[in-house]
Amino acid sequence: MRPISRSSCWFDAKNTVLDSGTPPQSVDVAIIGAGITGLSAAILLQKGGRQVAVLEAGSIGSGTTGGTSAHLDAHPEQGARQLIKEYGEKAARLVTSARMNAIQQIESWTRELKIDCEFERVPGYLYSEDSEKLENLRDEAEALQTLELEAAFLQQIDLPFANAGGFRIANQARFHPMKYLSGLAAELLRCGGTLHQNVQAQPPQDGDPCEIATSAGTIEANEVLLCTHSPFLGMSELDVRVAPYQSYVLLARIAEEFPDGLYWDDDSPYHYWRRFNGDPHRVLVGGADHKTGQQNEREAVQQLEAYARQRVTVEAVEKAWSAELFESVDHLPFIGRVPLTKHLHIATGFSGVGLTFGTLAGQVLSDLLLR
Repeated sequence: MRPISRSSCWFDAKNTVLDSGTPPQSVDVAIIGAGITGLSAAILLQKGGRQVAVLEAGSIGSGTTGGTSAHLDAHPEQGARQLIKEYGEKAARLVTSARMNAIQQIESWTRELKIDCEFERVPGYLYSEDSEKLENLRDEAEALQTLELEAAFLQQIDLPFANAGGFRIANQARFHPMKYLSGLAAELLRCGGTLHQNVQAQPPQDGDPCEIATSAGTIEANEVLLCTHSPFLGMSELDVRVAPYQSYVLLARIAEEFPDGLYWDDDSPYHYWRRFNGDPHRVLVGGADHKTGQQNEREAVQQLEAYARQRVTVEAVEKAWSAELFESVDHLPFIGRVPLTKHLHIATGFSGVGLTFGTLAGQVLSDLLLR
């Protein structure tokens, strides 16, 4: 059976990140987690006049950010029609617009900070292999237009395998997440913030100040951001309001030329595709999602590889890995102050779209603290 790698393809690139050494004993804002959420919030807060220290149990991006397939899109995970049904058109537009703004933030920082992270604007496509589902996709495309996304129904999607059609969403994007995080980390240090990798933290204690017990000693902070992707409060109500899932990704070399875009099907669980590093003969294919602990990981990878081989000519599978995501009970993330606390703030429940929701969370949390 194919082995599962302990790291994704994004860690194969050389990403040099300086470390600030021993954490300070006290700081304005302590951020636990150096993924896209924590580093986005850290830069905004540091530039807003707060002294920030980021604590990371491993290395930057070693959690879900580094395990992603690196789609940057604003398509609602539950579908546009369901999002509108659950929250109404106005709120659904706000959520969708916020995710598009998150993509714009990533693009802006990429340009302003001269981060060579292979950022490219590409279209996104949702397709079906079942012609009987096309009317549903036509209705979904119309709902996306209601949310002010540039969506168009298509009778055929240009893919190297058969499909019945779907829709296209303009102005989505792809990038290299670890190169991007390395650029954010360098900017944080340039602005005077600190980054401390391989520092294990315990759930913080709320107070004036808050206290965080770590492997490098106790740290005091006026405010604490929990950017660990999962709830990080010990036992709390949030543990029963988000559910952990595993998703799997293969990096494969294929004989066919794969078009440059983001692709999802309408299976349940769904599958997703994109080029790797812009190479038309190397693709990332993901899916085989399941609740954490409810399926054998090697069997899931086998299923995903079989799915890919049924559709394209796989010449080699170069790497296989999995990453954990958290689904919230209401299909939207929890971002803000932890209930019944004064100075603890959290971001969790990003579903499978944590790159946009994580960037958005960094914007929201920094805005809350800079008021």
